[in-house]
Amino acid sequence: LQFEAVWALTNVLSGSPEDTQHVISLGCIEKILKLIECNESCADLVDQCVWALGNISADSAGSRDLVLSHGTLSIILPFFKTNNPTNQRLSFLRNATWVLANMMGGQPSVSIEYVKDVFPILIDLIQNQTDEQVLTDACWALSHTLDRPHISNVIESGLLEALPQLLNHSNQVLRKEAVWILSSIAAGTVSQVQKAIDAGLVQQAFDILNNS
Repeated sequence: LQFEAVWALTNVLSGSPEDTQHVISLGCIEKILKLIECNESCADLVDQCVWALGNISADSAGSRDLVLSHGTLSIILPFFKTNNPTNQRLSFLRNATWVLANMMGGQPSVSIEYVKDVFPILIDLIQNQTDEQVLTDACWALSHTLDRPHISNVIESGLLEALPQLLNHSNQVLRKEAVWILSSIAAGTVSQVQKAIDAGLVQQAFDILNNS
């Protein structure tokens, strides 16, 4: 019954901004997070709750920040651990990565206090996942955060070590996403650009041009 209720809310939250704000005003964020905490072993319910939070986050930067201010990441991120049973479901991993992309998007940019713990998760997904949908959403999430205030934090999380395999990926869409991420790094400081050059990423970008 709880699953069906959250499913209904998820559908409402995919509607107009007015619909989303009305559901938020009823205290749905707190209730959804409580459901996740009390039903961690119920994969279907957790999956649906995460989806609902993603819809709220996609509504506007204000809604996104409201979701994050409730400590949502501290509740969701543990599900990305490989030893978490829920994470073994590809459908959940796809959905949860899409939700992270929503939570990282929007303008103004997300505060670093919220996203600093997300970067290692995204880097881990890029390095260890093979599902192209998961990889694409992980790239989108990174792209959303790669403005100047956040570039150094992403680099410190291991981004430069993760990008080569994306630049060499057989999927053209993923290669394009990787080049887009590289272009964001290239808009950073002289030191950040030099790190990208030293990692061989610029040469890889040239190779892509030559082989297109």
